[in-house]
Amino acid sequence: MRSEALFRDTPVWQAIAKLVIPSVLTILIMVIYNLADMYFISMLKDDMLVAAVAAVSPVFSLANALATMIGAGGSTLIANALGEKQREKAQSLLGLCLYGSVIIGAVYGLVLLAGDDIFMSMLGITGGLAAYVKIYMRTLACGAPFMLFSIAAGSAIRAEGIIIPGMLANVAGTAVNLILDPLLILVFHMGLRGAALATVLGNCTACALLIRAIRKHSSFTDFTYRPALGAIVLFPLVLFTGLPNGISATLSGFASAFGNRILAQYGDGAIAANAAAGRGILVITMVNMGICMGVSPLIAYCTGAENYSRLKEVLIKTLSLTTMFGFTAGMLCFLFRDSLSEMFLNDPDNLALCQNMMIWLIAASPFLGIFYLSSNFLQASKKPLSASVLSALRQGGLLIPALWLMNRRFGLYGIAAAHTAADTLAIMIAGVLALLHWRKLIKNA
Repeated sequence: MRSEALFRDTPVWQAIAKLVIPSVLTILIMVIYNLADMYFISMLKDDMLVAAVAAVSPVFSLANALATMIGAGGSTLIANALGEKQREKAQSLLGLCLYGSVIIGAVYGLVLLAGDDIFMSMLGITGGLAAYVKIYMRTLACGAPFMLFSIAAGSAIRAEGIIIPGMLANVAGTAVNLILDPLLILVFHMGLRGAALATVLGNCTACALLIRAIRKHSSFTDFTYRPALGAIVLFPLVLFTGLPNGISATLSGFASAFGNRILAQYGDGAIAANAAAGRGILVITMVNMGICMGVSPLIAYCTGAENYSRLKEVLIKTLSLTTMFGFTAGMLCFLFRDSLSEMFLNDPDNLALCQNMMIWLIAASPFLGIFYLSSNFLQASKKPLSASVLSALRQGGLLIPALWLMNRRFGLYGIAAAHTAADTLAIMIAGVLALLHWRKLIKNA
């Protein structure tokens, strides 16, 4: 099979490139989705609308977490199964990912539609902002099944070597979103509802093309449900294996919601400024994540095949790649932070606040690759619990207390500094855990 030839025989740099480039492009597509709505909404010259987009982000971080758990967990287990020559198991796992993402997405969308007031209360959103948030959130909730399928399926099929078609499907979805955003928001004056509708239609496009790619290229599935239904007991294992990625996205949403509640005391402008600062450096975090997620099937295959010399080469070269990218992108974000802020904000006070916050958020970016690679290494080498602990520490155990403490001690700018403090500690812990696990693997071998 093409995936086994890639994982087993292709030179390491070439294998990394074939896996990482589509993964990073897919991640960048997600970043563009994340940025597009806020960018075009900012053209309406109302920072309240920007704050509304930011306030909804934690809710859909949870949806993204569910999709990532299914896709990353399925991809890892499929690659493990291929490394162990268990083809039927790999086929069942792929079916579980495809059908599971649609069902969970539908349930999640219904929960959002039925309990939107509860979510408003949990996010601490009141007054005029709540009306804007509800419009945006309810429209996105209708497209939740398509969102989950596009993310989960695009990730899972990489383990079978269906890389380029999956990437192109997501590129097409993004193109549709980018075309519809200005049309619906600015030409047809649909505002927030238009931004959300553009996102939903973009995800629908990606789903249609992913289904076509799977039908054409997959040797595992013809979308019959029987293999998946017969192995449904493996679905908890898929979720558990993808838990590190899911925990990271889930707790990121909780941390964002918690941070927004703290920022609310400083006004809606502070929420908008913090969101714009986060969007400004989002590409650094997401590309590092994409690099490490891209090589995860290769790490899983090498672990399953017990090819530790190749595994070592993969880890060293991936770490050098993430570090080099982190330094370069961090410097560019620092130098162009004024322009990045002006993409999303209009009020001079909010712009100044955003630019100062961005400096703190950039500080740990060169070393984030250590965290993501360590987490993916533990996950792909059948240590999902350790990887889950890492993810929980960074976004929950470290960040949420840091937000509260740094705000109490330093005020508004302490909220941005809390991210740097939490990231630094998480990077150190991740590096130590990964090194200890590597030594244990070698000793057992």
